[in-house]
Amino acid sequence: MSPKTSQQLTTLGLTFKLVQNEKLGAHPRSFFMSKPTLKQVEKDGQLLWEVSHGGMTRFFKYDWQANFHYETAVRLHRSRIRGKHS
Repeated sequence: MSPKTSQQLTTLGLTFKLVQNEKLGAHPRSFFMSKPTLKQVEKDGQLLWEVSHGGMTRFFKYDWQANFHYETAVRLHRSRIRGKHS
């Protein structure tokens, strides 16, 4: 797809216009995947780790679980932006 073209995706009566990010040269699908974040939050009186990416948030009790999920999300995010699975 050239930088000036766009595509439309219609599902369940909703229409999304997919436009290529000209500055980064990113594929349109990277629009749906935000950069992953990792932080410690208090939820229901407990300190938990919060990992957010692609519109999804997950909570973990242990730091090693949160770090594993976060690193996996970062690898996926990088591969989507670069267009490679490296």
